[in-house]
Amino acid sequence: MTTETDRVIMTNEMTHHGSIHATTVRHRDFPEMHCEGLTPEEAADRLAVLLRECLEHSPSEWRREAVERAIEDVREFACRCLDETASRR
Repeated sequence: MTTETDRVIMTNEMTHHGSIHATTVRHRDFPEMHCEGLTPEEAADRLAVLLRECLEHSPSEWRREAVERAIEDVREFACRCLDETASRR
C-alpha cells in the first residue's frame, strides 16, 4: 500500500488561554476527525488510534479500505516527523 503523507494536515495552535502550544493533525479524507498533541508525533499517534476505532463501525468494505489507507498515511507521517526530529539532534 502506498502512503501519501501530504494527505495529513498539521497545524500549530495555541489553546484558548494562550499558555499551551498544541499541534493538531487531521487526514484530508476525514477532515471531521482531528487530534491534538504536544508534538506532531503525539497528535498523529492519537489520530491513528481514533481512525482504528472507526474500522469497527465501517459500513462497507470500501469505507474500511479508505480508513486503513488513512491510518497508514498517518503512521508514515508520524515516522517522518520522528526522523526529522532525530536528524536535527
